[in-house]
Amino acid sequence: MMSLPLVARQTARKLFAHLHFLQTMSHANKMTADNLASVWVPTIMPSPMTNNAAQTAWSSKEVFVVRDLIIHFESIWESTESEKRREDAMRKILMRVLSNSAPSKDKPWFGCTIAGAVNEDRLKWMTAMMYGEHANILPTPR
Repeated sequence: MMSLPLVARQTARKLFAHLHFLQTMSHANKMTADNLASVWVPTIMPSPMTNNAAQTAWSSKEVFVVRDLIIHFESIWESTESEKRREDAMRKILMRVLSNSAPSKDKPWFGCTIAGAVNEDRLKWMTAMMYGEHANILPTPR
């Protein structure tokens, strides 16, 4: 990975960090490393082949490579303490949201308005993902 240009290397690191996080939550989102790799391979490594049989063989090998990059993210790229804290915070918030997320008439699914979010935990999780641990969450006006 160090042979990649800086921008490409940092982009790959961020993408695979996110995919790694998603696969650690596969018990809740059904997105295993294999599923994520199958979805992302056509975008990350488009096939130059025009023959369908060759293209299938090519892409199945790429799926294994991308799957391994997702699974072994922590071995390939060293996470900073800040990244680890942010991931732990996101996981805690997400688990709390998932344990309390069945929609009902009184408790709708998450939705944002200009005034704030219907579900504050989901807003916190989304903000933590976008802005990291330094994001300030203000109470939602009622």
